[in-house]
Amino acid sequence: MRKGFRDLGSGTIISLGLMAAIVSGVLLIGNLSIGQLQQTRLNELADNAAIGAADSLRGLNTGYPCEVAKAIAAQLSNCYIVDDDVIVELREGNLVAKARAGP
Repeated sequence: MRKGFRDLGSGTIISLGLMAAIVSGVLLIGNLSIGQLQQTRLNELADNAAIGAADSLRGLNTGYPCEVAKAIAAQLSNCYIVDDDVIVELREGNLVAKARAGP
């Protein structure tokens, strides 16, 4: 069976389309993974800032609680003291992380 002139190169086009779809999928998954990693790091930083501020509130560290939190996390956007707890909020771009720590 002989291929006609119109059939030549169709396999190449299909292969290129399939490779483009695979590359697009890999890039999409990579971007989602990077965003999740950044959110996880921001959450951990918020936890550390809240713990440091709570330790300061209890007298285990020197300094004012919200200043201690700011020294730990430059992304600090809000800091509240509610009873014996410290609540911090961090923002980095469109990512937000909140943490609460107390005795």
